[in-house]
Amino acid sequence: MSESTGAEHAPIEHSDLNQSKEKLRSYLNHKMRIYCEDGRQFTGLFKCIDAYQNVILSDTTESRQGMLPQRAPRVAS
Repeated sequence: MSESTGAEHAPIEHSDLNQSKEKLRSYLNHKMRIYCEDGRQFTGLFKCIDAYQNVILSDTTESRQGMLPQRAPRVAS
């Protein structure tokens, strides 16, 4: 007999997944601001979410509360 840990998730319905994907697509290339728990803010253009659910922004600036925005360093490709 197994015990419930509360970590089980209900299966995602196919239509719910499609709606979620369409919602994300509607944000493509829109300016977005991400707030981090440590006080940092990232502002840039939404490009995608990777396989680990990280948000990918381009042309991004980083700022902290009470500080002027700074351009995030470019990653060489």
